[in-house]
Amino acid sequence: MLMNVEEFPGRSQFISFFHLDREDNAPTLYTIFLFLQASVVCLMISRYKVPDQKYWLSLSIIFAFLALDEFVSLHERLGRLLRETFSTTGFLYYAWIVPGGLLVLVLGILLLGWLRRLPRRTRIGFSLSALLYLTGVLILEGLGGWRASTVGEDNLLYNLITTTEESLEILGLIAFTYFAVHFMLAESAGNQVEVRILDE
Repeated sequence: MLMNVEEFPGRSQFISFFHLDREDNAPTLYTIFLFLQASVVCLMISRYKVPDQKYWLSLSIIFAFLALDEFVSLHERLGRLLRETFSTTGFLYYAWIVPGGLLVLVLGILLLGWLRRLPRRTRIGFSLSALLYLTGVLILEGLGGWRASTVGEDNLLYNLITTTEESLEILGLIAFTYFAVHFMLAESAGNQVEVRILDE
């Protein structure tokens, strides 16, 4: 006799463990790993004698902070505080996207010159990865907030929006790391890669 899927023992726990829009589960751990991976790659590049080393080091610190944010859900807590304070709704229901968007704008202005100085392949790759990530983390997050505030979170459209959002964020991080590693290998110029994290 076949068991109904609805009667599967531990079904809700299984779904929660792999649900992209939940916290403290497998996708969260994977995203933290991607942030830390990007941070380490940028740190390694900053140890090379490459132009703009300070920008690579800054990116390493930013990615490390984003890993911490993902681990302790800082932006969700900030969003709840802002929503309760300013009664935001609709596209700004997840209110953290306002300071988050402003921070992205400032960082974009500060990093624009550095981005232009990168090799063409790396520049295009980083731009693509930023487009993927920011579309998910800002635009689709806003659409998800609109859906949550008007209809609720327990519906198909909301789940489709959040799944696409999280997927774009993951793809953006993977793309960034891919092009960063390609840049690092190109800088090594075929020599044996030896990177010192700490000075002797």
